[in-house]
Amino acid sequence: MKSEDMSKEMWSLANIITGFSVAQPLAVAIAMGNELKKFQHMPTDKKTIIVVIAVVFAAIYCFAVHRCRVLAKTVEKERDPVWREVNIGRMICIGLFTGVFIFALYAPELFPEDKAFSPDKAMGTNVIAVIKNPN
Repeated sequence: MKSEDMSKEMWSLANIITGFSVAQPLAVAIAMGNELKKFQHMPTDKKTIIVVIAVVFAAIYCFAVHRCRVLAKTVEKERDPVWREVNIGRMICIGLFTGVFIFALYAPELFPEDKAFSPDKAMGTNVIAVIKNPN
């Protein structure tokens, strides 16, 4: 295999790893569906275990993307600055989408229902009743 082909393969592999790592937490959250509420209302220590697992997977994906850069650098050093910049973006994406999953788990604690915005609290129940039924 030519060195240029090897670099292209590493680039493609890094893209595949990034795409999978972005899709995985979203797919898990969507697949949970109504079950996500059960996880959201679990004790914090149990949620923390799930978060640690998610972070470990994100770290493994970041390491794999980094290894693609290292391997490509051995055959094509002149493109390493491009690899560095792109890998920073890839790792940020991996972190952000893992963060979305973590945020989904802790959303009820961050935004409790009793403090959540509701039109009734903002405008008063009488105003809402008039808007819904003007007669």
